[in-house]
Amino acid sequence: MSNASVASILIVDDDKRNLMAMQELLQCLGQNLVLADSGEAALRCVLKDDFAVILLDARMPGIDGFETARLIRERQRSRHTPIIFVTAARDDLGSMFRGYEVGAVDYIVKPLIPEVLKSKISVFINLHAKNAALVKEIAEHKPKQASHFDVQAFLAKVAEGKSISTYQKKQVVFAQGDLADSISYIQKGQIKLTVVSEHGKQAIVAVLGAGDFLGEGCLAGQPLRMTTATALTEASVVSVEKSAMMRTLHSEPSLSELFMSYLLARNIRIEEDLVDQILNSSEKRLARVLLLLAGFGKKGKPAAVIPKISQETLAEMIGTTRPRVNFFMNKFKKLGFIEFKEGLRVHGSLINVVLHD
Repeated sequence: MSNASVASILIVDDDKRNLMAMQELLQCLGQNLVLADSGEAALRCVLKDDFAVILLDARMPGIDGFETARLIRERQRSRHTPIIFVTAARDDLGSMFRGYEVGAVDYIVKPLIPEVLKSKISVFINLHAKNAALVKEIAEHKPKQASHFDVQAFLAKVAEGKSISTYQKKQVVFAQGDLADSISYIQKGQIKLTVVSEHGKQAIVAVLGAGDFLGEGCLAGQPLRMTTATALTEASVVSVEKSAMMRTLHSEPSLSELFMSYLLARNIRIEEDLVDQILNSSEKRLARVLLLLAGFGKKGKPAAVIPKISQETLAEMIGTTRPRVNFFMNKFKKLGFIEFKEGLRVHGSLINVVLHD
């Protein structure tokens, strides 16, 4: 059986003997069996993986099976994962109704009958395989996306007025009020854009990384820089004079269209940032910023470790206080969304904070 056709089955029971017994019974099905000895452990598993079916003990200390099922159902990605409750309470109709209310699709009563258990699980394995095949078929017939913007090819077309500079951490790339006479492209590193009001109040507008442009306002006739660009890490930046960039855009219509598409996507991102700032809680705003810093949502693989960034900077970015950021960071760490290992690692499961209402 190929890896693509192997389904994951989550078995949850606080009694390790029951876990081992169910594992022994289901091994012959040739699927990936994942064991969890508590509701908390089960929730961590669901954050990391998708399951064809979950076998869940109804009676457990701490977070019991009913609460675990409710929390699984709250998560968008696992909302439709089939849950089968396992219980020893043969005549407890009240608990059975409660299980169905929190999303159970079936009940199995202990002691387990091997043939019944394997038969029920096989149904969900087959359903999972059919769903996977359907998703694959849809993906294969999905129209190809338009060509993405190849920055290196675009910059190669610029014959003159181009330079490459390296900036150390905290070094200013350009300052608010400087002459806006060039557009820059970040090859490596991260750069923050800040703005200072007439009264001296500073705010972080954005944090840009490799693959982003900055200073593009000069192409629209902006005479002076509206923000200050400062390197958050060591950065390599390609700068192109405004006149050279304009000539390239006029002489290469196809590349010009792709560049405009890129800028429109950037504008959409800025609008999303504004909506996020106005409507969402500081916890959701922090989760979104961490995901963006790690590169989730961008083309390619997200960064394994994001550059060191202070909690003060994060607080400025989302419009809250450092103690609040510290509180949420500790919460994310406890839930397994992030970890401090050779830097800050952000897991994709953090998206659940953004999506959860």
